[in-house]
Amino acid sequence: MKIFKSLLVIIVIAGLALIAIGFAIGASFTSVFAGLSSNDDYTLEDTETYSETLSDIVLDLETRNVEITSTTDDFISIDYYSKEDDTWLFDFNRGVLEITQDEPSGIFNWFSWTLPTSNYLDVIITIPEAYSFDVDVKTNTGDISLENFDALGDISLVTDTGSVSVELIDAVSLYLESDTGSLKVKDVNADEDITLDTSTGSADIENTTCESLSVDLSTGSIDIDDVVANKIDLDTNTGSIDVEGINLTNRTLRLSTDTGSVKVNGNDQGDTYNLILTDEDFYLTADTNTGSIRIKD
Repeated sequence: MKIFKSLLVIIVIAGLALIAIGFAIGASFTSVFAGLSSNDDYTLEDTETYSETLSDIVLDLETRNVEITSTTDDFISIDYYSKEDDTWLFDFNRGVLEITQDEPSGIFNWFSWTLPTSNYLDVIITIPEAYSFDVDVKTNTGDISLENFDALGDISLVTDTGSVSVELIDAVSLYLESDTGSLKVKDVNADEDITLDTSTGSADIENTTCESLSVDLSTGSIDIDDVVANKIDLDTNTGSIDVEGINLTNRTLRLSTDTGSVKVNGNDQGDTYNLILTDEDFYLTADTNTGSIRIKD
């Protein structure tokens, strides 16, 4: 492991030195960084189209951003760039659309001086707005966005490194996960649960309705604005929790911080505030080790 780390440091230093030399000999910013681009390794493929009715969409990708949005067209379309050593698989069977992308493994494939511009990594999927379907998206490195559908089922969006955004969605349930990246939910109505989980990154939920809301962060702030939910659980190890525009009438509150303050409707409550009422299914819990908690109706 020590040898690997030493080699990696040497390679990084050498690369930075080459960039510095490029500027020193009079090369322009554009020409220097054009040499770092791998756009030529990518090919825009023909659009994939499907006219069958969709019940499930399942994506398992390595290094791609995913954008899924509605269309007034009566068919599904998929636009993407392939890399010369990628392996892509598209399968549509009995209403289930599966898309997978694999890349070669190994240190020399993992590490490269060159990178494509962001649009070369985008997978853009448009689906007829009237379709009702489940969504299961996984990408190791990349952002995920889902927008503008009125009748979705269960939604699961997972990325190791990247942000996840969901807007203008009606669905049964919603699950968002990122190891490193922010999570955003806006203008969403879920019949059941909404769950957000990230190790390093913030969570932002706005104008959203659900039965229960659960947000679990290791490092990052939680911002809640105009949310309607019976059960709300908010937890972050390091970060503030800010809740506004929520119904507090007859709601049980359990609020706690180790390092920080707790305020409810502008009133300072020290570092802990408990208001236990009779309805066990109508509550808000908020806990942070390092950070302040602010609750306002």
